[in-house]
Amino acid sequence: MGPPTGDDAGADRFLPRPPARSVSPVTTDPVVVRAEVARAFCQAVFEGAGVPRADAFLVADALIDADLRGVSTHGLVRFPIYVTRVRQGLVKAKPEMRVVGGRGATVLLDGDHGFGQVVGAEGMRRAVGLAQEHGVGVCAIRNGTHLGALAYIAAMALPHRMIGLTMSITNPVMAPWGGVVPKVGNNPLAVAVPAGARPPVIFDMACSQVARGNLILASKLGTSIPSTWALDEQGRPTEDPNAGLRGSLMPVGGHKGAGLALVVAILGGLLAGSPFGAGCGDIFDMTRPQRLGHLVMALDIAAFGSAPVFLQAMDGMIADLKDTPRAEGVEEIWMPGEMEGRRREERLRDGFPVSPAVLDEVRAIGREFGVQWPA
Repeated sequence: MGPPTGDDAGADRFLPRPPARSVSPVTTDPVVVRAEVARAFCQAVFEGAGVPRADAFLVADALIDADLRGVSTHGLVRFPIYVTRVRQGLVKAKPEMRVVGGRGATVLLDGDHGFGQVVGAEGMRRAVGLAQEHGVGVCAIRNGTHLGALAYIAAMALPHRMIGLTMSITNPVMAPWGGVVPKVGNNPLAVAVPAGARPPVIFDMACSQVARGNLILASKLGTSIPSTWALDEQGRPTEDPNAGLRGSLMPVGGHKGAGLALVVAILGGLLAGSPFGAGCGDIFDMTRPQRLGHLVMALDIAAFGSAPVFLQAMDGMIADLKDTPRAEGVEEIWMPGEMEGRRREERLRDGFPVSPAVLDEVRAIGREFGVQWPA
């Protein structure tokens, strides 16, 4: 949420809407849904909102992939606000993306306020193409929107035997270290590195203790949050997710996380000409587009040496790390992205859990477009 300007009494309008009235307050057990059902439903609604078929599938797939990997803060819970923003024209269903700068291995892309996943995928496509020619490809993006789980975009480099990197500036949700007014985004970054026989290493993090979506989800569910997640408007630790949404998130790693967030803001925002701080719109602010910046990179492993040798070295490193003697109570040492990958396989087979509150809101959006959730 952006810093208060003038009379901030209207700040509550940026908070997530409460669950629809039809949800019983005692119905808290999650509902298990099939990925293919949820994906097809979301795609149909996006198409009903005017999004081209291929783009509608891409955005729907990114949301469902997040739920499959256990990153529910970027899954179906985001669907209603995505649809709302495209209906109101704050996200363009058919953006006219265009190259506005760059040379050599770099390109500057204007995303024209299209869905973040659509613009990010186009950025990675261009970065991979540049890397095939130059060994590295960098695409800076301006006029973007919420990018979702960045790992989804970074991982698009993996089939090309490339390393993918993604960064994004966000609206201000963290105060500068020692301050109480949010002026810095939690500015996520992701890196995806291929391996040989082992799963790829996929590191995805926001620079806050948790993503803001965790507070949004807690608010929807009516649950408290750990006091280490957020500060209220007076800079005091809070267990109230709504107080945290009105205040600021805590950076991961204290002042180091605050510094990292600033660096990502520069690389993933200012470099592309994105605004900073209050200039970046909140996804729940229905008065303006977000105007976010992103940075998408691809590194061709073969440009630095033998790709097979690198992949073998990755396997060896992973095996060595996982073979480390474990502390008491630790059953397995996980690599970044490994737990999410294993969970994805399980949930593709068995389905993934969704809270009744979220599912009720998703179904309600579908009914507005004549799309029914399968019984």
